[in-house]
Amino acid sequence: EIVFAPMEESHNEPEVAVTKEEEEEVDDDVDDEPLEPQKKIDISSLNKKATNHVEDEEFTFHYYVFSLIFMLGFMVHSRRDGEMDLFVSGALILAYVALKQQVLESSYVFLAFLGYCLYSTIENSPYNANHHNMCGIVSVLLIPQQIRRCLHYSNRINSNNNSDSNIETAQPTGTAEALNSVRIAIIIMYFMAGFHKINTDFLNPEVSCAYDKIWKYFELVGYESDHDMDSLPWILKTLPHQVLFVEMVPPILLCFARFQRPSLFVLISLHTILLPFGFADFGTIAQSFLWLFVHPHAVKESGLPRHFFTDMALVFCFFEAASMLVWYQTEDMNDPPFASAEVTVVLMAFALMWASIFRTKNEPAQPVHLPKSKYGASVLLFFLWFSFNPYFGLRTVGCLTMFSNLTTEGPTSNHLLLGSNPLKIFDYQEDTVEMVEIDPRLPNREDGDVIPRVHFDLYLHRMKEEYGDKEMYLWIEYQNQTYESWDVFHDETFAQFWEPRPWWERKFMLFRTIKQHDGPQECTW
Repeated sequence: EIVFAPMEESHNEPEVAVTKEEEEEVDDDVDDEPLEPQKKIDISSLNKKATNHVEDEEFTFHYYVFSLIFMLGFMVHSRRDGEMDLFVSGALILAYVALKQQVLESSYVFLAFLGYCLYSTIENSPYNANHHNMCGIVSVLLIPQQIRRCLHYSNRINSNNNSDSNIETAQPTGTAEALNSVRIAIIIMYFMAGFHKINTDFLNPEVSCAYDKIWKYFELVGYESDHDMDSLPWILKTLPHQVLFVEMVPPILLCFARFQRPSLFVLISLHTILLPFGFADFGTIAQSFLWLFVHPHAVKESGLPRHFFTDMALVFCFFEAASMLVWYQTEDMNDPPFASAEVTVVLMAFALMWASIFRTKNEPAQPVHLPKSKYGASVLLFFLWFSFNPYFGLRTVGCLTMFSNLTTEGPTSNHLLLGSNPLKIFDYQEDTVEMVEIDPRLPNREDGDVIPRVHFDLYLHRMKEEYGDKEMYLWIEYQNQTYESWDVFHDETFAQFWEPRPWWERKFMLFRTIKQHDGPQECTW
């Protein structure tokens, strides 16, 4: 049986003849509506955006590491006050754990730290160490831009842009300008520390502070601290001049990109040498400052990830907190435990970090220029004025005069460039009280000591708090007049000295022990 399959229907439409006139009409319609050309992709613009994104990431990473080291350095400095150190180390542990768990944003943590750093600088004034005052200056320079970073991050989260990431987008423009001002402040810090040492007594090997700590190294090669200076090798005799060179020349060279690498080497070597002698706090803080002269790209090339620095900081904080807890338990507040181990940890941090940076091919190069911000320029001018305080007749401690042998009291100073005190316009250094004879039960003072009038009332109030129920003898001379009493806490003879001076004087002024002889100025902190 033959079965025929049904034929499929043709879906092809029959051809229709088109006349020549209709074909020309169609062509005319096409010509009347030309096709829009496709937009060309701007490759250069995309490359620029990609480059900016990479630079932003590098900048953010660099800034993050700086904030970590800065906070660690301040924590080591806080060891001077056990309670403050325990608080700072505990707070940083919580902050770093929160950072690792992405509970907190690093911008908020660093802003809180800068606020606390500035608060502690003001609260503890005028008794801050030189590097504590420097931390306060850096905090003042960075707080405004750090607030903007936090607001920027908050706005980005609220707008749901990249909300799945807890790492902020860097703002190089505002932050870079603030960091430029910080770099200038760092250069001023080093240079002024050297400038104060241009005096006859620092250059005198018999009393120079240049030999104060370094003798511990000399003993390793057979030279004792009482060794005859004339028999020392020339390289040791010229140590004060070498210190002047290190503290004044490399900081200036930090302004120039091609000289930044050797300058960093010199300054890092200086802090490494001083580190074992109790300068772990200043060394760590200075390390964070010098980090700002390393280019962000060099940090990225080192290959060290973000969590490496966070873990290192976290371990160090646990170590410091444990040290403080043991310190409290043993109640030996004069000998904190793990001090030598702490120096070792800081040295390890130095080695790991700087070796990774100087292995990179890119030279550290962070350009330094005059500040564009009026705010930054104002803070830097204040810092420069503060550094010149001794020559104006104001405070002599805490303004980068540490271990300088500098003396500016009286009509002349021992400074080689400002020996006639041409800048002195205040008389606080000469307004003094001489303690001719003092009750032997009163501590911290001896017969013949001289106290600036600004702080004499504070000294009396402190003594009254401790010995107010006892009769104490005191004989002083002030402005060519003699004051003497067997009951200094209740005698009306001393009534004028009990009146407190203006708060701003007591909060700002601080003076080192005033020399009472015509010989050279001995080395003092």
